[in-house]
Amino acid sequence: MKHPYHNERIAFRFVGFPKKAVPLLKKALPGVELKMGKQKKTQKLVISFQLNKNLKHKKLRAFLRQNKISPNTYGLWVSLVTERDSDGVRVPAFAAELFRKVGGKLDFSFTSV
Repeated sequence: MKHPYHNERIAFRFVGFPKKAVPLLKKALPGVELKMGKQKKTQKLVISFQLNKNLKHKKLRAFLRQNKISPNTYGLWVSLVTERDSDGVRVPAFAAELFRKVGGKLDFSFTSV
């Protein structure tokens, strides 16, 4: 979501994702744009994708279960970039529902520019 004074991003993120499972993730979530990178300190593979209300939760849940992906390696990433030094973000209902169903970590990032 974009507002005149801030930009928020709600994403699902894996940290330490097994490289051999990337094709399986792409197959499980067709049409989802995956962003890939590495953590600076650990060089672990990081994969994230923007969440929206149209994401099929069942497909993601099935992928996590079938591939025995540890909840310690995934979760929601909520990012807020704002012009203010004090601001906030509300996690949309679809993202909160996904989090309740799959668990994992809940990470926040706040950047004032």
